[in-house]
Amino acid sequence: SIRTMAMHGVIRQSLLHGAWPWIRMCVQTTTVVLLAVVMEAPDFGRYATALALASCIAPLLVAGPAFVYLDSHAAFGSTREQIATVWTRALFVLGFGAAIGVAAGMALFAGAWEHWGLWCLVGISEIVLLGFVELRARRHQAAAEFNAMGAWQAAPHVLRLGLAALFLTSGRALPLATWVWVAFGATFLAALGAGNVKRQDAPR
Repeated sequence: SIRTMAMHGVIRQSLLHGAWPWIRMCVQTTTVVLLAVVMEAPDFGRYATALALASCIAPLLVAGPAFVYLDSHAAFGSTREQIATVWTRALFVLGFGAAIGVAAGMALFAGAWEHWGLWCLVGISEIVLLGFVELRARRHQAAAEFNAMGAWQAAPHVLRLGLAALFLTSGRALPLATWVWVAFGATFLAALGAGNVKRQDAPR
């Protein structure tokens, strides 16, 4: 009955599981709004463009491998631990190439080649580092630990939101380079904490 489910926390857990994607979306949206306030308009426009480019590429190395990881099984020829190894190598090898692709896209579409190093950092943050966080989140999903999965997926964005709010309270304009490095540092910390995922020699 509904009363029994409520007594055992089933309803609360179900609501929390469904709330995590909305929490993450609200945090990301709020961060973008804060950045629009604290950054100069040209800087914000260039950063938003780089973020959009990285977000278009990221599913190839973040969301896509997640489905392979979840569906892998020894009976299919590879285990999750082996797929985790392949995923990690792909993030290192292809992810850094994709980050360079973000810089190339900024030069092509926005004519902003002079900040190519910053655009590479945006690509590394959104593709490589968030890929490691996603791997940790999917490990929890595979173990039916859905709250931990949602928390890991939201963690980098919560860190960024907190830092953006600090800049807002300072009352000073936020330079583009400063924010790119700050966002990179926050995401790096999250990726560093997410490193505890079991891996095994990759399938041949």
